[in-house]
Amino acid sequence: MQVGKNVKPFSLTEMLQMAGEIADGMAYLASTKFVHRDLAARNCMVAESSTVKIGGIKFTAIKYCYII
Repeated sequence: MQVGKNVKPFSLTEMLQMAGEIADGMAYLASTKFVHRDLAARNCMVAESSTVKIGGIKFTAIKYCYII
């Protein structure tokens, strides 16, 4: 995707699809006992196919989990 004047904004449907992909990615990380620690828009990269990749990962492994 090129940045410029002729780029159309994403539709609501596309943004909801992206939000779902981000949530799925974070759920996957949680299932492997990792925490991203810096999820923000600046760390979400959108490919030409509107697929979202999560970057800027500062992983933390969860060693202990206390439920109160």
